[in-house]
Amino acid sequence: MAALTITLAVLLAAAIAVIAVGYRYMRKLMDRSTELLEANQEYDEWMQTFSENVQEIYDEMVEVDNSGAFRADDEIGHTFDRLKELVDKLKSLA
Repeated sequence: MAALTITLAVLLAAAIAVIAVGYRYMRKLMDRSTELLEANQEYDEWMQTFSENVQEIYDEMVEVDNSGAFRADDEIGHTFDRLKELVDKLKSLA
């Protein structure tokens, strides 16, 4: 009977140890998950602000070039086109 009691006590202690280790591991995973979620939210906010800034710059360039003279120029027109492509790519990410 004493051997059975000792065996049960050892099994109980082992079970408690496994539960404690599992809890600590899960807690670390939850903390890391929270950190990643916060970082992702910060990235989303930064990306949204960046996208809005690029759109504003493009709109200002179009406004300055209301006659279309700059856009018709090969080099400057290429810059307009590339900026517009960037705006479109950023919109597709949103």
